[in-house]
Amino acid sequence: MYFAADHTTRPAVTAAITEAAAVGLNVCRTWAFNDVGHCALQIKPFSYDEVAFQALDFVISEARKQKMRLLLSLCNNWEDYGAKAQYVRWGKEAGLDLILLL
Repeated sequence: MYFAADHTTRPAVTAAITEAAAVGLNVCRTWAFNDVGHCALQIKPFSYDEVAFQALDFVISEARKQKMRLLLSLCNNWEDYGAKAQYVRWGKEAGLDLILLL
């Protein structure tokens, strides 16, 4: 998704998916998350970046062309990408009493 958001690196997405399919990969896990910084899908609660979603759509489309199924990871533990901690921060900002359990 990150590479697909930039039109100069988008061909790398197509190439990687095509090469993977050529050697028999038919299921792949890919990121469908990022809640901070460049290419964030969700900028703040209920506020989304259309360009980031178009990039994710491109990845899904390229996989489909190769008859590849994708497992979309919707969250992670790496704070560089927001992660569960970002959702806890947003919840606390909204006045919720939350803790992060790892």
